[in-house]
Amino acid sequence: MEDRGGRVGHIAVHDDVVMSLAAWTALQVSDVAGLAVRGTVWRHFAPGAVRAVHVDHRADGIALDVHVVVRYGASIAAVADAVARRVSQSLHELAGLNPLEVTTRVVGVDRQDPAE
Repeated sequence: MEDRGGRVGHIAVHDDVVMSLAAWTALQVSDVAGLAVRGTVWRHFAPGAVRAVHVDHRADGIALDVHVVVRYGASIAAVADAVARRVSQSLHELAGLNPLEVTTRVVGVDRQDPAE
């Protein structure tokens, strides 16, 4: 049944979808070497990569923590800011969500040569 605002029903986006979108988006940011949690690093999107994203449900919305590994030599602050902005924008554009905040937690620096 359509309401006067043109919407039909209620749309709920599961946390797994939110985590997948955030993880995929973070991996697309320049100088993000991978996602990480408890010593495991994902350099490409994999099912386990979503564990590097945490969704916190609050009374007024959701907040996310995204755990990343940054490439050696990159500006940690610039990469962290880019991840937060792009994840927030992606969630808005793709899922219609406006997170209260996206916190980027840099949990490591990758010194590997990309050619390896």
